[in-house]
Amino acid sequence: MNPTRLFVLGALAKHGPMYGHQLRRDARLDRTEMWSEVRPGSLYSALHRMSAEGLIEPLRTEQQGQLPARTVYGITAEGTRELRALRAEALQEVRLQPDPVDLALAMSGDLDEDTLRGYLEDRIRALSAQASAFEHQ
Repeated sequence: MNPTRLFVLGALAKHGPMYGHQLRRDARLDRTEMWSEVRPGSLYSALHRMSAEGLIEPLRTEQQGQLPARTVYGITAEGTRELRALRAEALQEVRLQPDPVDLALAMSGDLDEDTLRGYLEDRIRALSAQASAFEHQ
């Protein structure tokens, strides 16, 4: 399952035609990097690939004043089918993400108990702060 494809196709299906900067801005504002594998910097290359594959299509090119021209993309019928398939795959997929803390713990045999406890207490505080921030949002 390709999360960038799912993001682009889902955004175009939900919001209608958009240009790359809009997609990238929305990804940054939604902080997609925090809750998905979508990287805002990879969206432009994904747009070109998906356009070449017929999943999206350039609808028009716009230019305002001295700003660079921008291409507005829309989802195609093939893109809508791909969106359905990607969404179904993502909703059915169950996956545990590796966490670097697992590796760090496995390699911590040389740490004394108090130092390790301190690291774990710091991590619990950080995770609690993140959970509170998520609840607030």
